Amino acid sequence: KEELMRARQEIDAWREKQWESLRQKSEEQTAKANDQAKEDFFSDSKEGSEAKGGNLSEPTANPMENQGSATEKATDNKKAKAAAKRKRAKARKQAQKAAARAALEAKQKEEALIAQKAASAMRCAACGGGVLDAGFEKFGLKFCSTKCARTAKP
Repeated sequence: KEELMRARQEIDAWREKQWESLRQKSEEQTAKANDQAKEDFFSDSKEGSEAKGGNLSEPTANPMENQGSATEKATDNKKAKAAAKRKRAKARKQAQKAAARAALEAKQKEEALIAQKAASAMRCAACGGGVLDAGFEKFGLKFCSTKCARTAKP
């Protein structure tokens, strides 16, 4: 029992260490993203002010060019939405695959447990199934579960 407690403590300590490293990485990435966004914002505003700083007597840009940039923005927006949709679909598909893998793994573990019980030399006095490890003993008989031990008649 002491070994089990120590092992659990070590596992908990390891998990905490892993979570802390993930938190730090996440904070660093968030900080980098924020810095990049600020740089992009200020560089865009500087470029815009330089472009506006020209001669005021010059005519403004052709209105048709503005429409072209609006359609470019619309197509860029559509492309971004499509990319986001593909990304969500990919994540959904990965989640489905992970769930299927987990279900398959659980099924395999259950089958392995059933096979171990079938191969067991000790048999339950109540149900006749295999007894793993030491099982439960009551009235000098071995049982596979507490349910079988409760339902057994002396």
